Amino acid sequence: GSMVELETLWRSVGPPLGNAWNTLDVVGGMCSRK
Repeated sequence: GSMVELETLWRSVGPPLGNAWNTLDVVGGMCSRK
């Protein structure tokens, strides 16, 4: 079914997105600290 495909897609795309979001969060924190 499409749900399985969606879950597989999310497992391959989710972690990089999470890492990118964490990086943005850290960079934003560093910028606001200055």
